[in-house]
Amino acid sequence: MAALTALVVTVGGFVLLIVGAETLVRGSASLAKRLAIAEIVIGLTIVALGTSMPRWS
Repeated sequence: MAALTALVVTVGGFVLLIVGAETLVRGSASLAKRLAIAEIVIGLTIVALGTSMPRWS
């Protein structure tokens, strides 16, 4: 039973991770368009933050 619970929690976590990442990317692209900033700049900023955040904790 514990293995099933661990599997459900893991799969649920992956689903939430994917949904959150998709929301972040779509929101960032929308913000870039509204502010007339190149999407590549927003994308590179997200990548830079994503790679730096583990060091901040």
